[in-house]
Amino acid sequence: MKRVGHGRVHAALPQKNFPRAVASASARKSFEREMARLHGMSVEERIAEALSLDEAFSWLEPVVITRTRDS
Repeated sequence: MKRVGHGRVHAALPQKNFPRAVASASARKSFEREMARLHGMSVEERIAEALSLDEAFSWLEPVVITRTRDS
């Protein structure tokens, strides 16, 4: 969450007694593994992978949300 003041963007301070995010060792390891994989790829390989994402996630169906002003 961000707020703007005098043309500058500042991160909003967490609410008092609000649980703080805890760094996950599993998430960090997964991130590092993915970054190592990406660093090992050529630009062409990255582009080919990006262009094939629609095939990799073809099982996902888009959801259309229709909302009226009265809802």
